[in-house]
Amino acid sequence: TGGESIALETEKFIAVDGVDEAVEIFESLEDEKFGDIEYIEAAACTGGCFGGSLTVENSYSAKSNIKVIVDEAKEKYGYDIINIPENYRELKRDMKLEYNPVLQLDSDLGIAIKKMEEMGRILRKLPGLDCGVCGAPTCRAFAEDVVRGIAPEESCVIMERPGIK
Repeated sequence: TGGESIALETEKFIAVDGVDEAVEIFESLEDEKFGDIEYIEAAACTGGCFGGSLTVENSYSAKSNIKVIVDEAKEKYGYDIINIPENYRELKRDMKLEYNPVLQLDSDLGIAIKKMEEMGRILRKLPGLDCGVCGAPTCRAFAEDVVRGIAPEESCVIMERPGIK
């Protein structure tokens, strides 16, 4: 987030990502809390498009990969991207993607619903810190790992220590 604003060569911009944060910015704008803003770049997904649901790889490696592609294009064609020739396809990266079902708790709908309920039970017990100490990026992802049998519930060290919430 911020790339569009930088390309406009203005310092009078706000770049925001995440639905809640974007709503907050637009409400502040509506309340005239901002002065001389020329451009607002708002992305619904946290992290911008690289954090969106259609990102096929880790958002950090996706950002890194696009930086490599942009750097190669700059080196080859200079900063004037309008002059990139028709054979731009040589900058394209091809990689075979394998389907990896997300949040498919079970192929049997009845079992999947029971696992979803179990996830909810586990989530209610978790501290909700999304600290990642257990190895999962969020408490929700950790609860999913537990019901899928990937991680034991005891992996949450915060939950295992009474008094820490």
